[in-house]
Amino acid sequence: MVTPEESEPRFRYDESVLALIRNPEAREYLSRRGLPDGNPLFYPVAAYAYAGEGREFVVVGNDGTEEEGLYCVDVDTGEVAITSVEVEAGIGHVNVSPRAFDRCITEFVRGLPYGSKDSERDELESMSEAVGRVLLGIDGSIFDEDPGFWHTLLNDVAIGDYVAA
Repeated sequence: MVTPEESEPRFRYDESVLALIRNPEAREYLSRRGLPDGNPLFYPVAAYAYAGEGREFVVVGNDGTEEEGLYCVDVDTGEVAITSVEVEAGIGHVNVSPRAFDRCITEFVRGLPYGSKDSERDELESMSEAVGRVLLGIDGSIFDEDPGFWHTLLNDVAIGDYVAA
């Protein structure tokens, strides 16, 4: 039987650019399994090198916003980070690895929508806390930065940004 995760469209990355990633698990995951293609939190792009804040990365996607947040993989550690195309934007931690990133964004999207336009604030906050616990079980590093990527996203759930239309 094929699970939903196995049947979703995947974007696999060109191994020539991934050769920059010295973390073998991250490099192999991106080339063999790849990342979701069609996830509303993540839009894959052909990988390319990027440097910022004294670190080297391989960009693997963007967040589809006007600010165009770039999802990057640290070439040394395999950590997934996010930055903006704006120079003054810093680099923020997202997940410990591409595998954890894949599992977390897939799990977050699986729960969409979070409430309805009639949902009370306490109900939305409970949903945010529940999905936060699930994500923390996948990757214990998601709350390492405050505010950080997952803190911000879960706050958006709590204020109703992900309710059904």
